[in-house]
Amino acid sequence: MGSRVINRHTQHAGITTLNLRNDDGYINNTRGNVDKYYSEYMSFLTGEANALTAAGVMFSDLDATGNPIRASFCPCDIEMALFL
Repeated sequence: MGSRVINRHTQHAGITTLNLRNDDGYINNTRGNVDKYYSEYMSFLTGEANALTAAGVMFSDLDATGNPIRASFCPCDIEMALFL
């Protein structure tokens, strides 16, 4: 989880309610934010990945040896898409 994603996407959309520094939006290192990471952020990412899987959405890629693969989305795929 990065401050850039939180500030650009999840806080404004009401997905997360993290405690951020006022001057630069950096995520404060607090126990409450750690709890919210699991209850809000990971829940959101998992839900999005599950929704894509339920809709039959897959992605195509190549494995390390160049063989084509098809796979469903994982929470980390959703997070990486938010960084773009």
